[in-house]
Amino acid sequence: MAPAIALHHGLRLCSKATPTTRLSPAPSPASLRVRASLPARDVRASLSPRVVSNALTALESPASSPPAAGAAAAINSVVQKMETMGLTDTNLVSTNEHRAWVASACMALAALFARGVVTTADDASVTAVLGAVAAAAGAYLLADFGTGVYHFGVDNYGDGSTPIFGPQIDAFQGHHRRPWTITKRQFANNLHALAKPILFSTLPFIFVLPNSAEQDIFFSVFLASVMFSQLFHAWSHTPRVLLPPFVPALQDAGLLVSRKMHGAHHRPPYNANYCIVSGICNPPLDSIGFFSGLERMIFQLTGVPSRSWSETAPEWLEEGGYYEDGSDEQ
Repeated sequence: MAPAIALHHGLRLCSKATPTTRLSPAPSPASLRVRASLPARDVRASLSPRVVSNALTALESPASSPPAAGAAAAINSVVQKMETMGLTDTNLVSTNEHRAWVASACMALAALFARGVVTTADDASVTAVLGAVAAAAGAYLLADFGTGVYHFGVDNYGDGSTPIFGPQIDAFQGHHRRPWTITKRQFANNLHALAKPILFSTLPFIFVLPNSAEQDIFFSVFLASVMFSQLFHAWSHTPRVLLPPFVPALQDAGLLVSRKMHGAHHRPPYNANYCIVSGICNPPLDSIGFFSGLERMIFQLTGVPSRSWSETAPEWLEEGGYYEDGSDEQ
């Protein structure tokens, strides 16, 4: 069997395999050394890395024909597709530095929250308890709104070269092309970029600023919700069957952003459902055209159009599907 045909046959067979939650290994150096051409129909954007990697493994097995010169771009095209879909991205892995930032932020937030709870318990009045509950609920709601505004900004304005926010802008725009890759980021890798500013924002509340129970609870819940929003975001890209049981339950209850709600954000015209904590702010904001109005206001003031106005721009074209296996069902 010719290598190109074998590759195509292998892709078709692998696409029928049972989905796996583990990230398939990157192609070996032997595969990376082979270069030639393959018709575009044989390397489709909807192929998942699992399918592609399994196909490469099949080609490298002893039972496969040795790759000929005519198969050069066949493997190369697949490898390039894998690389653009994040499979060989080493940044998906947590480092000790990532873990240190996330752990430090979590400890600071826990300390601030605990102080608020202890102060409330010492008061032991109904007013104090109601104030603490209201502070926590308000913080959670504000965090949902805040992540929506930030998400709107990095989705629609600037690029990777933008000062300060460039890496976040680049990451969010890349996320629109490869939505499922967020589920492959390890815990600390996914949260560390937010953990840094969260840590430095929390320390003044612990050591410098005047405090009250309501303030401690409000800011600890708000900052924690913002930091963990990326985890909630990743869960909204994960099939139900792969999530811990409590996550779909919280999504169904409206306490965490759901797959259906966030999935709508990844569909044209890409200008709604920006909030990624609980998503509770999405319906009211979208019903009044909040973000559409914000786009028009920014355009009138700066002359800069929103990226969502160009639905066919390359950065919005999704490669593959919403999930790793190439499917789109929410």
